[in-house]
Amino acid sequence: MPDRTPLIYPDTCVYLDVITRDETPHPETNEPRWKAGAALFEAWLDNRIRLATSPLVEAEVFCKSTDKRKRSSHAEERLHSWFQAPEMRWTDIDRFISRDAARLRDEYGHLHRPGKRPFGGADAVHLAAAVRLGCDFFMSYDGGLPIGHTVGKKLKVCYPRAEWDQALFPRPST
Repeated sequence: MPDRTPLIYPDTCVYLDVITRDETPHPETNEPRWKAGAALFEAWLDNRIRLATSPLVEAEVFCKSTDKRKRSSHAEERLHSWFQAPEMRWTDIDRFISRDAARLRDEYGHLHRPGKRPFGGADAVHLAAAVRLGCDFFMSYDGGLPIGHTVGKKLKVCYPRAEWDQALFPRPST
């Protein structure tokens, strides 16, 4: 029987929002963006979703997040635990992903939000990795991506939001 638990590829910004507790309003809910990311990771910890990623996300998170000397030891542990968890689905970045990324950019680059530039190379690689992994959702706030559209046969590109069964007794928000 196939696993019906959603497989989600969070864009780098989703990780960074949680780490930095980004207060920017979510475009759909108007709640602080970090809360949607926190709910995503809580759903993962509760096995209501599966997460997928690539080394590019890991590199971007560790390179773009605040200076390591300024991160708390708790944040540092959390970062490493996310990427070292055996449940995390991974794909490597190779020349085939690069070719798929260029094709996806050509095919979906025009579907950006008004006033935003079409997505570039790194985001195209993220989309190609999510397609390769067979993800159900690619979650991002990047308006250059085709938010609200389906890439390939099934990858839905959307803002971070609950695309999983809600817990009977949800954890209190932090």
